[in-house]
Amino acid sequence: AIFSRNGGFMGIGFAIPSNMAKSVMESLINHGKVVRGWLGVSIQEVTQDLAKEFGAASTAGALVGDIVEDGPAAKAKVQRGDILTAYNGTTIRDPGHLRSLVAETAPGTDVTVSVFRNKRAQDLRVTIGEMPTEFATAGRRGGAGSKGDHALAGVTVENVSKQSERFGRSTVQSGVVITNIDADSPAERAGLRSGDVIREINRKLVKDVRDFERLTSQLRPKASVLLLLHRGNATIFLSITPDG
Repeated sequence: AIFSRNGGFMGIGFAIPSNMAKSVMESLINHGKVVRGWLGVSIQEVTQDLAKEFGAASTAGALVGDIVEDGPAAKAKVQRGDILTAYNGTTIRDPGHLRSLVAETAPGTDVTVSVFRNKRAQDLRVTIGEMPTEFATAGRRGGAGSKGDHALAGVTVENVSKQSERFGRSTVQSGVVITNIDADSPAERAGLRSGDVIREINRKLVKDVRDFERLTSQLRPKASVLLLLHRGNATIFLSITPDG
């Protein structure tokens, strides 16, 4: 949530911070719908090992793993392997912090994104886009830092039709493909992978992003989730149990 390739942005029916609630209300008044900003990148946590590999002094920020072709970040020349360190002057703590900052930015807004690339810092000017309807992220219940995360928190997906050619899955016509998974999330620890196609959640059919959002919004904290996945040439079940 994406995400994602977009690094993950939204959930439906989850408690949200007051500043995001204000943004949602203004969006409904001005546009008649919820409009969220979109950067068009897949991001991940900067671990100690990754910071060392990239020559970064700390683990703050968000590491770019992939970029949506012709998305806002791609047009601004963001590159895979960049560590995004600041957003319009605000230091980025982690991927979740960046997602919130972007989601609360009105599409069409020009922002300055600071990146750490090849052991050097530089600023890029990015025009934030509007979150496409085919992207979604399973968010957190109870806001940042909540202990009530459900089993699919931090999993970003998009409609499989958008990714069929990329992953060589012409036979898969419905479902959602995972484009990003938060580091050290229950889903990652259970073995869920980017590129997996989710076909069912708790034995209920997932045809597209709307189904994914609806079903993940119904998940209870600490409850196990049974997924039916298409991975490579195989169809498998995978059970995920969130932190207790």
